[in-house]
Amino acid sequence: MRPQGVDLRLDGAAGFGANGTRNTYGLGGAGIGLRYRATPHFGVELGVDVLGGRDYNDRKRVEVAGSLGGLLFVNPRSRVQLYLSAGVLADHAKATERTTSGTMATPAAEMKYDHVGGYAGLGLEMFATRHQDEGKLGSRLTAAI
Repeated sequence: MRPQGVDLRLDGAAGFGANGTRNTYGLGGAGIGLRYRATPHFGVELGVDVLGGRDYNDRKRVEVAGSLGGLLFVNPRSRVQLYLSAGVLADHAKATERTTSGTMATPAAEMKYDHVGGYAGLGLEMFATRHQDEGKLGSRLTAAI
């Protein structure tokens, strides 16, 4: 297995419940991560993700997030590998809201947010080839919660 790799991912989150204007809201996007596997059981990943959609208040939202975290692989020699992940993240979000005054639309109100926090999760990585040392892009499929 090669110690370094590139992780391409699709992200999504949805919420359900009455928020005054709609019953659903959510964000979707994509990201890339640079991964270094120091030992068979431990790795480090540096990533960036871009998401867009509607937030809870029905504002159009665009978010850019960066993360740095550790990966602990439970069964590193298997074709299907379970891992735990945890780390820090920082993001910048911009939300815009159109306001109306009678029949005239006024310029969009814009809000900006910055967050710093942490994350923890569980992931499953499945290699599509028998030999994990080929290092080809797309030779693995990763799903994380």
